[in-house]
Amino acid sequence: MNYADLFSTLTLVDIDIGQWDGTVSLKPKDIGLADTEAVKKTLDLGRRKLVDTESLAPIRQPLAKARKLLDLKGIKVPLFTGTRAVPNDRLGEVLAELNRIKDEVVNGLNAFEQTYPSALEKMRPLIEKAAEEAKVLDPREAAYKAIYFAPPIAAVRDKTYLSWRTFALSAPSDSALQTNESSDVEFITRQLIAELRLELKEAMAGLRGTPDGSVNIRSVESASRAVERAKEKNVLDDPVVKEVIGLLEPILLGLEAMRPQDRGAAARGAL
Repeated sequence: MNYADLFSTLTLVDIDIGQWDGTVSLKPKDIGLADTEAVKKTLDLGRRKLVDTESLAPIRQPLAKARKLLDLKGIKVPLFTGTRAVPNDRLGEVLAELNRIKDEVVNGLNAFEQTYPSALEKMRPLIEKAAEEAKVLDPREAAYKAIYFAPPIAAVRDKTYLSWRTFALSAPSDSALQTNESSDVEFITRQLIAELRLELKEAMAGLRGTPDGSVNIRSVESASRAVERAKEKNVLDDPVVKEVIGLLEPILLGLEAMRPQDRGAAARGAL
């Protein structure tokens, strides 16, 4: 296999995700300290939580969905940290799904805007309690300042986004750059295939069962999804991946029909 063969099957997708975490930097005056140079140099005060995780769910969930999509449909590429190589025949599907998720992020931000004031108020008693226990500020004043100086919704929107770029790979045109083509291609393909094999290995491990020998249906369904993903991603036609898929598919079909306590023994015997 050469560069052209390898790169003609894949496109790199790089997603960029931003998200407000519901916190702001804690300042010395927030805990009753003078904002002196010595305090700035010696104390790292961390961050103050303004809204709880549940309140951020409309934003967090679609962003998490975008990350998961690339993990499920793409393959880690050793030379491009953070990106995923998506088989070209799945690229249109992945980009369409990312566009749908981006709409969900916008809708999530709109929903959060409506609940933002109440989410801040929800934290008021906790902020008061923290100030009371710390004995450094008047609890009511501490809560008032925290909520009053919370980031405006426009700032939350600026920090929350989903975007992506795609990169089509091509072989070097300069013959001097192709000196190590064979070894480079071998390294890349070996890493890509290793990722697929690892995913299948983890799926098989989930079929070993619990100490009592049972395998629940979720483990079987998870393994089935891993097999389907591996079939989609095996654009390099790795014979080991094909062999493992061929082994697992009939086993999984049989396990689905069994009782949980019988699946473990059946899986261990087959694997």
